[in-house]
Amino acid sequence: MPQTSDTRHLHITFSLEPVENPNKSRAQGRPIFEDREMVEIKFVGDPKKVLVAPAHEKFTRDQGSGHWLTYAQAFHRHYEVFKTGEAAKGEGTPIDELPFLTAARRAELRALHIHTAEALSRLEGAPLANLGPFGRELKDKASAYITRAKNSAVDNGLIEENANLRRRLEALEAKTAPPEKEGKPVSDSRSQPGQDKTGQKNYHRHYLRHADSQRSAAMQAELNPQPPGKSDDRAHDHS
Repeated sequence: MPQTSDTRHLHITFSLEPVENPNKSRAQGRPIFEDREMVEIKFVGDPKKVLVAPAHEKFTRDQGSGHWLTYAQAFHRHYEVFKTGEAAKGEGTPIDELPFLTAARRAELRALHIHTAEALSRLEGAPLANLGPFGRELKDKASAYITRAKNSAVDNGLIEENANLRRRLEALEAKTAPPEKEGKPVSDSRSQPGQDKTGQKNYHRHYLRHADSQRSAAMQAELNPQPPGKSDDRAHDHS
């Protein structure tokens, strides 16, 4: 189903309205009303320009086939929104999300059929002038808000992409890392080759006992000097 190409300057709503049936009213002698699907098309920024018509009335010809299209067919997305019971306020960010607007400003914009930041940012000419002296400022702020939002979305996308890439690299490194070797821990670099720490301590104890015995013998020799030649006799006896 074709959709009328550019509806950004329009605020389109379908509704079910009570419409009098003149033929039945005359036949019954009293007002007879029927529910009829209607379309209301308002032009953004111009509160005086409004079109109201039956939803299934001929509207325009399809450029491809040349067949007539009704309003419901030409604006089928808006019509589907109406049938599902949702509010159709145009595509984009609602003006309620714009932090620079006061409640009074939002009410003024709704009165002019401006319901989104996108609609506000595209105002030109007479619709823009209808906003008064601050119209250009509001339009520029809406444009800046949309630009910042787009840039923020790009930045957030890059951050998420980098985080995903980092997680994939970490997982790949974990798979390709060599397994840890099992065995005895490396001995202290101060230990002698072929000697563990226990052997090194025993060696130190033996060396200290030998040094102490030498010092003890020297002190005894100094305190008890032997007569000349006696040490030689003792040596001969042992031999």
